[in-house]
Amino acid sequence: MRNRWILVGSLALGLLVLAGYAMRPADDPAVARGEHAYRICAACHIIDSEAEPHSAPSLAGVAGRPAASGGFAYSEALRAAAAAGLVWNDAALDAFIADPDGFLPGTSMGFAGLADPAARRDVIAFLHARLGAD
Repeated sequence: MRNRWILVGSLALGLLVLAGYAMRPADDPAVARGEHAYRICAACHIIDSEAEPHSAPSLAGVAGRPAASGGFAYSEALRAAAAAGLVWNDAALDAFIADPDGFLPGTSMGFAGLADPAARRDVIAFLHARLGAD
């Protein structure tokens, strides 16, 4: 029951924050910083919705998308979280980018996390500006 309330709270907070990120223009300095910070993600994640993913799922349109959607062989942990209603809103993206294994134990993402909250906000702004419209 506690997990359900955490999920509901995360979704509500994410919706509020989502409105602010979605309104950022592509030339916003946060978006430019986010594109630079995203380079570490690009080692595994593609951002082209038409390309075939290789070692990690495409992040095209990830902002606001239900978890484990997008045609990739997701981990059991991520599929279970998706079945429980996980949506990649801003709060969920922020928590996952900060500490993937802490947010979702059992995930197969081999990334320790991005500790800097400002860098995470910028990456999320970039995801909205660059990829949110796919």
